[in-house]
Parts: sequence; structure tokens; C-alpha cells
Amino acid sequence: MTTWEVAYSIDSHSHVKVKQRAMKFQGRTTSGPTMVKQPGRLNIGTWEDRCRVPVGASVPRGSVPDSGDAHDLIAQNGYLLESGSNLATIAEEGKRPEHMAFAEEVSNTFSGDTLEISSDHGDASSTHDEEEHPQKCLELDACDDVLKDVEEHENEEVKTGKGPEIECFYMWDSDDETCSLQEESISERQRNKEAEEPLEFSMLDYLAQLPEGVAEKLHSCLKTHEELVRRLCQRNDLLRAHIRNLRREASEVRPSPHFTRSHRSPQSPQATVPSTKPSVPSSRRRPLVDSSKLEAKACSERVRLRDEQQEANLRARLQRTIRASRERVQAMQRRVEREEQQVKHRFEVALQTRDGLERSIKAALKEQSFARLRIGELEEAVNVESMRFRSKEKERDQMQERQNSLRNEIKVLRSRALKHQQRERRIQDLQCELEAGDGYRLIELSNGIQALLVSNLDPKKQKAACACCVQVGSFSDPSFCEGLAHYCEHMIFLGSKKYPGEAQFEEFLSENGGESNAYTECGFDCLRKDSTCQALHGALDMFAQLFHEPLFTPDASYRELQAIESEFQKKTSEDSIRAETLFASFASRGHPWRLFGWGNLQSLDEEPKKQGVDLHSELQTFFAKNYKACRMRLCVFGIESLDSLETAVSQSFSCVESFAGTTQLDFAQCGMPLRKEDLPSLVRVRPIRDGHSLWMSWQLPPQLRYYHSKPESYLSSLIGDEGPGSILSYLKNEGWASELTAGAGGDNFSHSSNSMIFNVQIDLTDKGLSHWTEVVKTVFQYLEMLRRFQSLPAYLYEEIKQIAQMSFQFMQEKDPSDLVIDLSERMLPLYHHQPEHLLTAPWTYTGFREDLIRPLLDGLTVRGCFFMLMSSSYGRAGGLDKVSESEASSTSGQSELEAQGNNIVQEKPEQECLDSLFDGQREALVEPRFGTEYWVSSLDEMLLLPWESAEPPPELHVPPPNKFIATDFTLLRDDVEEEELPDLPPSAIEGFPLISARLSPTPRHRNSETPGLRLWHLPCAQRFGQPRSLLSLKITSADYVFDPSNVRKEVLLELLSACLQDSLNEIFYTASKAKLNCSFNDTIYGLKLRAGGFSQKLLALVETMIQGLWLKSYAQDRFHSQWEEKLRCYRNAWLKPQVHCASLRKLLLLLTTSRPSQKEAELSTCTLQECYNFMGDFYASVACELLMSGNTSQDELDSWISSSLATQLPMKNCCAPDCDVVQLSPRTAAVWLEAGIDSTQSNSALEVYFQLPGRDSWTWKQDRAHMKVLLNLLEDMMYENLFDELRTKQQLGYSVGCSTRDTFGVHGFSIYVLSAVQRPPNLLKAVETFLQDFARQLRDWPLDKFNSHMVGLGGRMLEPKRTLAEIHEACWSEITFGHPEFARTERDAAMLGAIQPSELIDLFERYIAPGGDGRACIVTAVVPKADEGELEALCQALTPGGLEVTTVSDEQSFRSRSKLHPRRA
Repeated sequence: MTTWEVAYSIDSHSHVKVKQRAMKFQGRTTSGPTMVKQPGRLNIGTWEDRCRVPVGASVPRGSVPDSGDAHDLIAQNGYLLESGSNLATIAEEGKRPEHMAFAEEVSNTFSGDTLEISSDHGDASSTHDEEEHPQKCLELDACDDVLKDVEEHENEEVKTGKGPEIECFYMWDSDDETCSLQEESISERQRNKEAEEPLEFSMLDYLAQLPEGVAEKLHSCLKTHEELVRRLCQRNDLLRAHIRNLRREASEVRPSPHFTRSHRSPQSPQATVPSTKPSVPSSRRRPLVDSSKLEAKACSERVRLRDEQQEANLRARLQRTIRASRERVQAMQRRVEREEQQVKHRFEVALQTRDGLERSIKAALKEQSFARLRIGELEEAVNVESMRFRSKEKERDQMQERQNSLRNEIKVLRSRALKHQQRERRIQDLQCELEAGDGYRLIELSNGIQALLVSNLDPKKQKAACACCVQVGSFSDPSFCEGLAHYCEHMIFLGSKKYPGEAQFEEFLSENGGESNAYTECGFDCLRKDSTCQALHGALDMFAQLFHEPLFTPDASYRELQAIESEFQKKTSEDSIRAETLFASFASRGHPWRLFGWGNLQSLDEEPKKQGVDLHSELQTFFAKNYKACRMRLCVFGIESLDSLETAVSQSFSCVESFAGTTQLDFAQCGMPLRKEDLPSLVRVRPIRDGHSLWMSWQLPPQLRYYHSKPESYLSSLIGDEGPGSILSYLKNEGWASELTAGAGGDNFSHSSNSMIFNVQIDLTDKGLSHWTEVVKTVFQYLEMLRRFQSLPAYLYEEIKQIAQMSFQFMQEKDPSDLVIDLSERMLPLYHHQPEHLLTAPWTYTGFREDLIRPLLDGLTVRGCFFMLMSSSYGRAGGLDKVSESEASSTSGQSELEAQGNNIVQEKPEQECLDSLFDGQREALVEPRFGTEYWVSSLDEMLLLPWESAEPPPELHVPPPNKFIATDFTLLRDDVEEEELPDLPPSAIEGFPLISARLSPTPRHRNSETPGLRLWHLPCAQRFGQPRSLLSLKITSADYVFDPSNVRKEVLLELLSACLQDSLNEIFYTASKAKLNCSFNDTIYGLKLRAGGFSQKLLALVETMIQGLWLKSYAQDRFHSQWEEKLRCYRNAWLKPQVHCASLRKLLLLLTTSRPSQKEAELSTCTLQECYNFMGDFYASVACELLMSGNTSQDELDSWISSSLATQLPMKNCCAPDCDVVQLSPRTAAVWLEAGIDSTQSNSALEVYFQLPGRDSWTWKQDRAHMKVLLNLLEDMMYENLFDELRTKQQLGYSVGCSTRDTFGVHGFSIYVLSAVQRPPNLLKAVETFLQDFARQLRDWPLDKFNSHMVGLGGRMLEPKRTLAEIHEACWSEITFGHPEFARTERDAAMLGAIQPSELIDLFERYIAPGGDGRACIVTAVVPKADEGELEALCQALTPGGLEVTTVSDEQSFRSRSKLHPRRA
């Protein structure tokens, strides 16, 4: 049986069974042909290409091929199937015109024009008419031509030594891409070897690979092949018969010598053409006939021999093909037998398995019968209990119906009362506005300045403020002077033509209890000032002159460049600013995003000079071009009438010149900052701080004009959600992230006129960094989940709208400085706010606009995202990952032995990179401004495609309706009796504010039945008209005391506080969206709980906090995430030099203060189980102190305490001991110099601390309060002079100031400087020189200057509390002190009004000025790298003051040789 017969034996009905059997043998679960070439299988694509016939192809007629060449002809011309996925059957293909033409060509090749092929397999026929003998001669000539071609072909084969190679197509042989078998060149040994080798796959394998329907096509193909072979054999027989006829007839031919050959076909009826020559006698023609006869006989013999040879070759080829087919069929049969044996073995194994399963089933059935009996018994018991339950349920339903009816009645009554109350309150507000003229007014001056006036006629208010926004910012910087807008904002404050003093404006504000500040955004500058209400008009005139005729003196210009550089150096350690600048550097060339808005000496001095640009001239040009009146928006707050404010503004700001034709700056035409072809992009960044952060940023169309509906806030609330089903909740459960923020941000960089930048920032854990691609995938899974909503959930938008309306309706009063800044910004044209919406724009939500939200959501794509990975795993900038605190703490004068005694953590080994996709061998690029090191990486399709096709998991879903949104805003009546003021003498200073009433009510101390609980209650909702409440709870543990050696307990408490906050984070975040805020904090005495917001559901939320104190079922992954966060917090604690410097002072003064490195060492071995053990000891015995203020009644508070607080915490009476403070001896100084942790920054920090003698007692004492008030007045008088001298004139640093210190009742005074241009010895010399000069200034100051400072300070002290939070914090500060004095501020203010200048001068010269006999100080300094001899120079700077100077090498040795202040009695 041949291969084709095997294929025919498998009919279409058995095809499915054959395929299943073959699939079972191969162990495959899917069927169908594969397009990938595999060993032993037919590659369908190759088969189709081999079997394709070119259209219009033809077979040359130069020779007569034998029947064996038919197969070659088909293989060579590719006649089987057309290529493509739609495979046609051979029967259908055979009917196509080109295939019929091919069949016609094959027919003509074998039989010339005498044979025909029909589609119904008709036999070819040859017509031989009776013709004349000359026609036979023509046919003999044709035979001669054929024989000549055959001889030439054979001669060529003899010369080359190669026989014809015949390609045979075997379906089972697919390892050879040509699918050919060169039979002529294959040896017998190779054929035997091939027959003996086992087949990898059988014909059954191949048939099983074919899809449904293809077997029938193969069947048709095989029939066509068989039919073609049969035709070839028939044609061969016909050709032989025709040749024999020609031989027989040629023997009888006697051609005429005048015979002329015809070129007609032998089949033509006109066989001959008569000759025109005369006939010749037969005697003369006989020799010709004899020669022709001999020639014909020879020809006939040659034809016969060649025909026999051809037939023999054909038969040999057919025999070889049949033999090879039989061998392969036998091998296939052996394969089938082996497979059948395997199936039989598997069947036996299955039978054994079935027996085991039957035994198991019988055992299970037996157990089931016993279970059914037990179930029956239980069902009977359940029926009895259910009957009892139904009876009780009926009773409960009846009670529930009664309660519901009562509740409905109560709701109706409450709603009526609330509406009535709101009407009355609104009427009262309107009456107040009509009587007092309080309100807002929008005006436009003649020069084009628009001003919004805010009047508040409350006579108790002490503060007035003004802000001016100019619509020109860093986007307007020239490319050759980057940072010019920021530089101009600095220079404006340095005097005007009318008030030429550089510090004249600042001194005026300082004397009148005010200050000034400014900032530069991308699209605008904002400058603001505040002062007392009495000084408002004078301050407005000085403020307006700065915009009219600023001086811009060359001397001040150079000095302010140093201030710009100092500010820049201060920001170099901020990773967020470094990342933002790096992000902006990827903007397209020419886009304003690429401009360096901060500015520094390089961009403002060095680069302009190289280009021949005069900076001072450019500054004047920039101001004259951009600071136009029509671009200015002004807001003024005062306590006078609107008419009075309008007059003051018109008189002051009308001097600013107007310029016709000036247009508003608009950068919308700049388009998107990033080019689409540059996205997506991945940038890895080396940070300063220890940690891992992932930024995902998209550029979207600007949204500022859609402030009515705020579509971006809808997406921000969903993507940045932290509740159940959120991205952060999913990542925290996986242990991949600790924090997530999402949105466009509130700055002008993210929200500009040309684009909106939507950011998702995720703080990763170590595990999250190693899975950062999965973190990214989770974000896109959440976005895909949102896109699949046919209609986005509108209830989420309605919740945002409802909460915004609540917030606006019960808006709390703002500080005047913050209010004028907000309003002046909203007035700018770039925000598109209508005048009627200036007050309400942030809280306006007109309606759900899915048509605006969808385009933003669709824009958050994988291909449009800018990815930034900032991780200390790539190393820290400047090699911070290799710097230990021991190196940082070493000084030039410190011995090796002293350094070893510091008890500091040793240098950590280099951390292995957790990002497996990071190529650490590549050289980092450097951003030119901040020196940020980064790597740009390409994102291949292997990353992008999974993100694009991410399928959202069920754990991700939109948040459910918020159950914390308040609906009841009923205000309780205030139940607080106003206490009388203590007997306070009035001040003799003119203009000093009068103390006529208490600044805040006094909370009531309630006697609690619960031991260990001190309860304070302050119901004051009516005072502010706010349905809000605030709660503070202090938990003091007897197990946690001030133990300076027990650093581990301090670390465990901090870790416990972080875990408590994280465990309830989902609930806290949901509540925060409804304006309910909750938090846990660790303090020196234990834990502090704080909660606040709308009062209706506040206590229920606090109850959840109390229940969560025990940290039940906290996952190990989440604990490890908090452990990592706390570890990074310790490592990053001293990165900023000014923080490091202040911490050194605390280390010397307080025994309870420990180094971050000590905490890090203790934290490294902390476990979750140890945290649980510590928690149990901590809660074993606690004392609580609670303050509830606002809109919560006493009954509600008592009920909550008895049902929740008292049952959750075992409270007992206990108190923490007083904290020990080091006492400095008079006329001594301790100097401590350390190298900073971050050696990459160039800032040096210096703090000089002066300690005053004595210590406060627990109760208010007049002498101690007098010293404190004097220090506050000294700070107010010195601050501006210190800033002007050291910062403005000497340009020693950007951050210069002074402040009072209260260290657990020990008073002190500090002066601090942060400088990038001077080292600590020079800074200390400058401070000492200033103190000497300031002592002379104090003695020379006129009395009215003293009085103005006292009036300004008194006004700030007596400023009424604007919000419930301010009152609550003031009362809580007194309560946590232990012995509250709620009238402390009023007493201090009255004492301030009676102070004499001589008292202040005496205190300053005795305790602070150089040479004072009571001077005792600590000098701490932090430098990038300690130079040899620098510590000695620092000590010498104090020597002229007559102090005994000692150097400090570590805190332990200093504490051991120092005295301690007595503890407070």
C-alpha cells in the first residue's frame, strides 16, 4: 500500500477519531496546523509556497518528458494550492483558468497537438487520416528533431556526470525546507539507513494537525495526483503506438524527388502540396526511394531504442518511489503499534486508578450517610430555635417600626428647625452687612489696575494685608538671562525713588507688626505685605512706589545676585525640585518649559557676560516691558469701609503708569512641552535622600478655563484614592508602596496656559522597586477599569460637589495674608475666572461633564507617559550611600579615640541595585543646573504591550458611596460661661491695643468617673457658626518614661504610631474626603490622637480609632513597609544642614534626645512580634487627658467615653516625670563642629544659642513671664536688622534669622545663618560684630521706635482667634503643659505694654551681647567637609568676648560634665 493509499483509507468520517488518537499519542491539547516549523511536522506555509503555480506559467516544448517527470513538473511549477489562510480544495483549484491552462500545457508537452485533456478525465486521441507518403516524411522529420533534442540532453548528462535530479514531495518529510528527495543521487546505503531510522511522526500525526475540512482537501489532492500519473501512463502508451504506426507506414513510403514539404500540422486534411516542376521518370527516382527507405528504417530504429530506454527509466523511477513509500508505510505501522502498546499500558493504569477511586467513593458515601443523620438532628434543633427567633423578630420589627416613625418625625422637626435657623442666621448676616458695610468690591483704576477690596469692620481685628500679582513670570525669561523674572522680584523690594532706603519698606513693616514676601511662578509674580490696620495706608503707598519707580541700584543688584545664588544652593538638596528641573529639561527646544526659572550666578552673571549682555540693563528693560498696570491684579484687606479702602488704593496705585496697546501674556501658542515622538520615555535618577519614588507624568490640554466643572479633580480623586479598591490599597497589600499622590497640582508649572501635567507619584518599598513594572501595570489596570465604564459613576462627582458646598457654606476665616494672595491670583486673566466667581471658584462644581473627563482619561496612555524612577538603589548623589554618620561627625580636632567613643553606626556596605532592568555599567548623564545624575532608557515592546493589554483584577474598583459625609448641620448652643479678665493694668503706650475681653473661652474641667481620665469640654459652635468639633487625646503610659538610655522604646513607639496610622489609613482617607481628619502621633509622653471635622459623625470615627489601637491582624508586608519608611526617615533626618545644626543643640541640652543613627541601629532588629509585645506593655497602664471642643454636647461625650474609651483602655492615674535640661554656666561657651551628611551641597549652617538663667515653674510666675515677653520683643526688634545686615548687605546667606527658645521651661535665644559663600568661623565673627553694633543701636533708638515695635507685637498677640482650630490648639497647649493658665496671652500682652526700653537693653547686654557677665552659649556648626583648623578658628571667634570656650566631641561626654536644671516643682 502506497502513501497515497494510506491517505485514501482515512475517510472524512473517521477524521475526528484519527485526530483525537494522534493528539493523545502526542500529549497535545489543541489541534490545528502550526505556522512555526517543527521537526517531523509539515509546515503548511512551506507546503503551500511549494505547491503554488505561477499565473501564466507554461512548460517549454523543446523536449518530450517521460511520465516520471510529471511529478517533477508539478513540484517545479508549484501546482497544488494557492497560498494564504483560506485554503481551497484541489477540485476547486483545478477549475480555475490558470490551472486549466497548466493542464493543457502538460498535455501538449507529451503529445504535441494530437492529444487533449478534459476536466472529466477524457482520454486523449490521435487522428491519423490517410495521407500521401510525403506527409509521412514530414512526420519523420519531426521525429528526427525530437530525437536530436533527446541526444543533446543525454550527451550533456554524460559530460557533466550528473543525472537528472527528481524532486518528490512527501508530506511526512518536513525537516527539509525544499521537501525534495534527490533519488538519482542517493545511495542505496543512505536509503536503507533512512528506512531503518524511526519516524518522528506518522501520517496520523500530520492528519491530526490539520483543521476540520482540510482532510477532505488533502483527499481531493491525492486523487488528482493519482489521476495525473494515470494520464501520463496513457500518453506514454499512445506515443509508443503512434511511433509504431509511423515505422510501419514509413517502410511503404516512396517519396517523389520533386516532393515539397508542408508546414501544416499532420492532422490537416491537406497533407501535400503538388509540385510545379515536371515529373521525372521512375527509373530516375528509384535510387532516391531506396535511400529514403534506409534512412527511415534507421530513424525508426533509433526511435524504438530511445523509446524503450525512456520507458525503462520511467518504470525504474516508479518502482523506487513505490519501494520508498512501502518502507515508510511499514515504519508508520511500527510506530502505530508502539503507540497502541502505550495506550494499552495507560489504560491499565487508569483501571487501577479507577479501582482506588471506587474504594474512596464507598468510604465517602459511608461518611455521608453518618453526616446526613447528624444534619437531620441539627435541622430539628434549628427549627426549634428558628421558631423562637421568629417570635422575637416580630417583636423587634414592631419596635423598629415605632422607632422609624419617631425618627421620621424627629427628622422633619430638625429640618424645619435647621431651615428656620439658617434663615435667621442669613437675616442676621445681611443686617450686619447693611449696618457695618462689610463686604467685597471689585474696582478698576484709571490706569487699568484691577483691585478687589475686602472690608471687615470687626474692631478687634489687628491685621491688614495687601497682595499684587503681575502676569509675568519665568516663562518670560530671555534665553540668555534665565531666572531674570525671579531676580526682578528680589530687586523690587530694595527701595524706590520716593522711599530710597534699601530696607526702608521692611523696617516700616517690622515696626508696625508686619512683614513682606514674594514668589515667582511660571506665568506670574506675586508680592504681598501685611501690617497693623493703623499702618495700612502708609504701607500701601510704599508698596505702590515699588511698582512705579523702583531704584534697581547697581550695588544692590550685585549683592542680590548672591541672595539668588544662596537660595539656589539651599534648594540643591531638594529631590523634588531637582526632579522637576530635570523633567523640564526634556521639553522641546524653544519651549518656555526649558527655561531655568530659579536662576543662579551661572545663568544670571557668568553666561550673560560671555554673550556680552549687561544684566542691569536687561533688568530695567524687563521691568519696563512687563510690569504694566493692565497686567496687575490687586487685593486689599482692611477693617475700614469699602469707600475708605477704595480711596486709599486709588491714591496709592494710580501713580503706576498705563501703557496703551499692552496685551496679556499668553503661552497657549507654545503647545505641549514634550514631543509625542519622545514618548514614552524612562529616566532613572540618582537622588540625595534615601528612598525610592516612581513618577508617571502625562501632558494634557490646559484645563484652566473649565474651573466651573473641574474635570481633572474627578480623575484625581479616583486615581489618588486610598480607600478599599484603590491603587494604593492594592500596592500596600502587596508590600510594594507606602504613599501615592495623583493630580495636576496647584502650582503654575502643572497648570499653565499651554498644558496640564497630570502626575502619579508613588513612594516604593524595596520590594516595590524590584517589582516596579508590576506597579506601573497596576496603575494602567486601574485606568483600564475606568475606561470600561459605559458611563462613569456620577455619584462620585456629586459627592465632591456636596462636600465642596458644605465647605463653602461653613468656611472658616482665613488669615488676611493668605486671603489676599488667593484672591489676587484668581483675578489673573490666565485663570479665566468671571468676576462673579472670584470668591466661589474653588468650590464651584456646576455639573458632571463626562464629555470633558473622557478625553483626559483617554490621554492617560502607556505611549504618552513620561516615567521617572528616582532611587537610592542607583546610588546617592555625591556618594552619600558610602558616607556614614561616623565620618560626618568627625572634626578636624577630634582624636581617633574620641571618634570611637561616639557610639555611632559603622559604614553600611554598598547596597545592591534592586532594579533588575537597570544597567549600572552605563555612564550617567548630568543635568547642568542642579547636577542631577540620570540615565535615559528605552522602553521595549516587551514592557509596553503588557501594560497596554493589562486586564484589571477584581481587587481594583471605584470607591463606594462615602458614609462619612455629614447631613446634619444643627448648631448646639454654647454652654460656656465667659470668665472675667484678671486685673490687668492698661498700657501707657499710645496706640497699644486695649485688652477688653478674653481672647478665647475657657474649657470646662469635667469630673470623670473613670480613673486615670482628665476630661475637658469646650462647646463653642455658636461662636464661629461652625457645626464642627475637635478632639485631642493624650495617652501617657507608665511603661514609657523619659529614659535617656532606652532608645529602643522610643523607636518602638514611633514604629507603633506609624503602623496604627497605616492600619486605619483606608478609613481615615475616606473620612478625610468628607472633611473628617484623624491622626496618630508619638510624643515625648506617649501617644496623641487628634480628630476633627463636621461633628455629626466625628465620634463614630474616633471610636474606630480607639478600637484600632490594638493593631489586630496587621500583615507582615505592611509592617515591613512602615519599617522601611521609618528607616529612611532616620537616614534622611540630618541631610539639611540647618536641621542637623539645631539637632546638635538639642543633643547637648536634652538627655532624652538621641541620634538618628542610634535609632537606626535599634530599628534594624525590631520585629512585628516585638512591636506587639511593646504595645501590650504600653497599654497595660495608661492615663488619658481629653479635650473636646466645638459642636459636641456633654451627653454625647459622656456616652462615648463610657461605651468606647473606658472599655478599650485600662486607665489608671499616672504621670510622666519632668524632663531634664542641661544648665550652662555663665561666661562659658561650648563649640561643636560636624561635617554634614550631604557633602554635595555647599551650604554651611551656624546656630548660636544663648541660655538665660532659671527655669519656669508649673504655675504662672510674673518674673518668668516678664523674661519671656522681653525675649519676644527682642526677636521682633532684632529680626529685620539682622536680616538686612547679614543677608541683604553682607550677603552671607539666604536664610538668616533669630528666634526665642523654650526648652521645657528654660528660656533661650538663637541666631541662625545658612550660607553657601562663607564658612562658620566667618559667620560667627559677623554675628558677634552685629551683636556689638545692635547693642549700640538699642541705646540710641528713640522711644517712639520702641513703642511702635511694642504696639505691633501687642497687636499680633491680641489678634482674635479666627477659627475653632486656633482656640482648640491654644487650650490644648495649656492642658498638655500640666498646669493650664488659659489667660496667659492676655497677661503677657498686658506685661508687654508696661515694659521700659531699659529693661530690654539690660537683658540684651547681660545675657546676649559680647562681654555680658551672664552670657552662656552653645555654638553648633555644620560644614560640607571639615577643614583642618576650622574648629580652632571657630573658638577664636568667641575669645574676644571673654568666654571660657570648650570644644565638644560627642554629646555623652558633654552631658556627663554638665549640671542639670532643677526639675519643676
